[in-house]
Amino acid sequence: MGILDSPISERPISHNFVTSKADWDEINADLPLNDRFEATRSIK
Repeated sequence: MGILDSPISERPISHNFVTSKADWDEINADLPLNDRFEATRSIK
């Protein structure tokens, strides 16, 4: 993302695959947590 020189309008809407995160990683955002891929998002 560092090569883009324009604002990024996309924002995270959830945390996915949280059961396989690193032990030292802490998720502190107020977003939904999903064990797998977000169910409402389609895979293309």
